[in-house]
Amino acid sequence: MSATRLPCCVLLLTLSSAASAATFCVSTSNELVTALAAAETNNQDDEIRLRAGTYSAPSGGFRFRNGVISGGDDADIRISGNWSVFFGNPCGIQLSLDPFDTVLDGNFSTRVMEITPRANTAVHVSLLAFLSGNTVGTPTPQAGAGLHVRISTSHDATVTIERNAFVGNVAEDFGGGLSAGSGAGFFLINNLFIANTANCRHGAASLTDNSALGAFVINNTVAFNNVGDDCPQSNDRGGGVRIGGSANMLFANNIFWGNENQDLMLQTSTARLVANDIGVLFGSPGAGSGINFNFDPDFSLQTFLDFRLAETSPLLDLGILPSINASWQLPDTDLDGNLRVQGVSVDLGAYESAQRLLADGFE
Repeated sequence: MSATRLPCCVLLLTLSSAASAATFCVSTSNELVTALAAAETNNQDDEIRLRAGTYSAPSGGFRFRNGVISGGDDADIRISGNWSVFFGNPCGIQLSLDPFDTVLDGNFSTRVMEITPRANTAVHVSLLAFLSGNTVGTPTPQAGAGLHVRISTSHDATVTIERNAFVGNVAEDFGGGLSAGSGAGFFLINNLFIANTANCRHGAASLTDNSALGAFVINNTVAFNNVGDDCPQSNDRGGGVRIGGSANMLFANNIFWGNENQDLMLQTSTARLVANDIGVLFGSPGAGSGINFNFDPDFSLQTFLDFRLAETSPLLDLGILPSINASWQLPDTDLDGNLRVQGVSVDLGAYESAQRLLADGFE
């Protein structure tokens, strides 16, 4: 089938009335806006592929709002970065697995992205860097300056946020980097949260899950996020991650360290914490929790955004591996694209140390 041109030069790789999925390839901010608008109402499962580069967010941010617009459909949405040309296909291959190669930039003036799904819309976001979002001074307090996935109790499809970076976003209220959740299953896997701020609550992320499937927060690094002084609730102010809801939740192999006031806030009794490194914990871990740590991670910090573990880090090999029939699995690669397990077990956080590739007799 020949390619079809949409306004603003959005390339639609696959689309027909009989097809069940549409794939958009975009390389500019205007093309991304157009692709998101088309995906809201075309009654197909949609995949939006972003070519590597920088995308400046328009006023109000990039928006996918099939849950609130007239004519919105129930189809799923996948948004991912780092696509390149491959044998004539303009978005045929992902040559890089570094989220910083595809940047969505709020330029300190607007939220970066909002996703408001309908009840049956599954959401998957990967390989993107959400930078410099800002919702401060908006008419009503707005959460999720980097990414806001609006949910409701009727939202019964999964939300997966995987292999992204959230850096330098500032929210008026809660969830400076990310505000998200689900009513049918939530996955936060292999993400990096650095230097995000909420003027009121939860600088890095605010998460909620009320699903039967549960929430899985696996191998994330959350460090040096901040919170302002605009909250009357003194015990609700933490720079790290907050999670609430009624679902069963598993936190495994994460690093929560160096965030202002609190590194992890549990506003639920159902969060099972296993093999996490936590500086300051607020709330009580759920049944089955254990083997958590309170070690300085010893980040490499060769550059501002270098949150890989140093060779001397005590967090190397401290993670847990899922059983064969577990309801969660490790990602295949870390945030650099390295294979996930390099030693006797998985490292904590978003990065796997590659220092050991030549060790143990392979020098």
